[in-house]
Amino acid sequence: MMRACSILVFLFSATIVSNVAADPVVLILKDYTNGTNYQINNVEEGGSLYVASNDAVASLNNIQLVTGGKPYLLSDLAAVQPDGIPQKITISGGLTITTTNTDSATNALTGYLYVTTAQQAQDPSFGVYVITGTHNIVLSGAQATTVILNTELVTPPDDVDRSEKTTYVSDLKMDIAKTVIFQWGIPGKQATNNQFFRNPFNYNNYDSNGNHLNTTQLFFDHVEPLQIGLDYWYISSSGSVSMTMKNTYVPNHNYTTTAVSTTGLVVSGTFLFNQHTVNFQQDPVNTQTFGSLISAYPSPRATVSFVFNGSDENSVQNYDIQNNATQLVKVVKFSAQTLTVSSSDVSAGTFYCQYFSNSNARNPMTTTVATSGATVPQGSTVTAGTGPTLAAGSTLTTAFPPGSTVSTVNAGTVTTVTAGSPTTSSATVATTTSVVRSPFSFFSFFVVLTLLIL
Repeated sequence: MMRACSILVFLFSATIVSNVAADPVVLILKDYTNGTNYQINNVEEGGSLYVASNDAVASLNNIQLVTGGKPYLLSDLAAVQPDGIPQKITISGGLTITTTNTDSATNALTGYLYVTTAQQAQDPSFGVYVITGTHNIVLSGAQATTVILNTELVTPPDDVDRSEKTTYVSDLKMDIAKTVIFQWGIPGKQATNNQFFRNPFNYNNYDSNGNHLNTTQLFFDHVEPLQIGLDYWYISSSGSVSMTMKNTYVPNHNYTTTAVSTTGLVVSGTFLFNQHTVNFQQDPVNTQTFGSLISAYPSPRATVSFVFNGSDENSVQNYDIQNNATQLVKVVKFSAQTLTVSSSDVSAGTFYCQYFSNSNARNPMTTTVATSGATVPQGSTVTAGTGPTLAAGSTLTTAFPPGSTVSTVNAGTVTTVTAGSPTTSSATVATTTSVVRSPFSFFSFFVVLTLLIL
């Protein structure tokens, strides 16, 4: 009887262990050497396993995984479809890794395994891509999460600060009503402050006393090529988003933007960094706003500087081991000609800098009015705020660029909305007005729309 009870207790305990939820994990191939059967205990039953590696096939042939009682050779699992979608297997009954590679062959490996949680594996809005060449990526879904696994560059360039694994993202296309966010690391169970690229880009506006006035949202229909030197990262998106991803490195130490209203990235994920300069195109007619989203975690010896340089003034942000930054937004209102990113030591550490330049007359912009008497900038979209609402029959007058198309939706208690020349509102407005740039904006007159709510 005691023996039977012991067996039941053992089986019950084993069941508990096998069903314990685990975080997603990354397993580095060079950590597993010849002569040992590695039992991987921190992977979740039902999770999906992916291989990100362009190591020699002969070396991958000598590495074996066992799960669900079935053996797999890594060379079979490392195959990637032309669109970047990799092979995958489901974890069942644990995971075992063995290799017959020599120590020198093992030390030369650059790839890794990525194992998701069971919930992620079952989520139709969760996807994984392995970047081995050139892939056209199309994302969809109301709330999609997409993990990007980089592989070693086949022909590494000579730049000392280039990453061994890099995604070169170009031709990013999306609708103005959608969202795309890039985040470092891998998606876990808890939300973290790890965003390093956003479109749209939001920033808060304050008065001289530090009181919050409103929030500006910039949507960029033009995005610079984005070089992301990370082993892996992920995308949170809504709606249809498309882009091209390449396993390549393009030197960009002195880069000139390709549009007046645009956004781009400077990323250091390898701890080695040489100075980068971004040269902004200037709008000769309209004012521009410049800004950045910075997360910086410098090495102990380095001070990393981000400087917007204008003809008459500069904006300087310095970070070091005692003064780092996480998702810090900076906006400068003077005309910046360049952004210089530099480090006092080549071992800079890790940092992420999204920069933007916005021509205030050309890029669609949204301002949420939060207080009575707030100013609505020219070319803005007015959205519902939290303060008093204009009474029925009131008229809101807002200026839009020549050639704009003005449409109004969700007009709550406001009876009339007129597009005119003043740029102030007397109170928070319970209406949403969208502005779409016309291709003939420099040759047309103001478009005036009057909406009457019955």
